[in-house]
Amino acid sequence: IGVIVHGWSDFAGHGPGVNPILAALPGKVETRIDPDSNIGYILGIREKPQ
Repeated sequence: IGVIVHGWSDFAGHGPGVNPILAALPGKVETRIDPDSNIGYILGIREKPQ
């Protein structure tokens, strides 16, 4: 599980990527689709659309 990060950089390998925040062995994490999932909502820095 990770956060997609993006940005500009002069150096190869220092632009867009994924910042991992949780890792587990295969089969230990189950997924679900949540259209309201957004780290900005969780951190309180973005409002959910109405």
